[in-house]
Amino acid sequence: HDSDPDRFLTMDSSTGKVTYRTGSEVASDIGASALTQEQVEDYAGALVASGGTKTGISVTYQDGTGDMDFEVDHDAATNFVTAEHYRWDNDISGTEYTIGFDTAVQTAIEAVDKIRDTASSHARTFIVEVMGRRSPAIALHTGVCTGAENIVLPSQDVNPAQIASDIQRGVKRGKNSSIIIVAEGEKPGLVSYQIQESLKKDHGIDAHVCVLGHIQRGGHPSAIDRFLAARMGYEAVERIIKGDYPVATVYVDGHVGVAPLKDCLKKRVESAPGHMELARTLSI
Repeated sequence: HDSDPDRFLTMDSSTGKVTYRTGSEVASDIGASALTQEQVEDYAGALVASGGTKTGISVTYQDGTGDMDFEVDHDAATNFVTAEHYRWDNDISGTEYTIGFDTAVQTAIEAVDKIRDTASSHARTFIVEVMGRRSPAIALHTGVCTGAENIVLPSQDVNPAQIASDIQRGVKRGKNSSIIIVAEGEKPGLVSYQIQESLKKDHGIDAHVCVLGHIQRGGHPSAIDRFLAARMGYEAVERIIKGDYPVATVYVDGHVGVAPLKDCLKKRVESAPGHMELARTLSI
């Protein structure tokens, strides 16, 4: 930008093939998993600050997840430019959709479909764990789309008796297999194996656990994610050029737009009751 060259970088050909790459792959270019706290703050500051890192941003880097949590001093908000939502969990306030969610769900669905084939051919019950430390979104959507017999969310108490009842309900209707979708919660694997143990010990049901883990963070982005990322990225650059910030690009009511950055810094939890009832109906 001729009027203020220090605030803009000239893009080269390395950006030309970015549309088919995942967030994890792009992040690996700067070695995200090996960054120190200070380095993360520097990168984050460079991304969202108008000059340097002294903008009232506090960053927490969570090892093993790749998440960056920002705490913002709103008095310093005028230093921000624009932000674009990118989170697999679809749990950011101010927007109905975050980039990467559709790809993560589609990856989980494909895996569960394959597991369902094995479960059906061997008359087995599988407990499939998907991402979702605090957000239920991936588990809910995967469960509905795969006809899971039960969905266990990170915010709810586990009820093995209800899970066993749902499995037995399917057996009475002629099913020879069951799929239970579990959001990973605070410690991946913990809840899934607890359910497996309880089903065996208290209800005489053998179940196999499959933790999908990091495969949900890889693979090529879906068409929906590519298209919305392109639209959001374009909108973000347009706002920067116009000097219209601090804002975040958002997707609301089928349209890409912007919202005040301060309105998009909290976690949003997707409503579960309607989805749970839908999943239960489809699993009959």
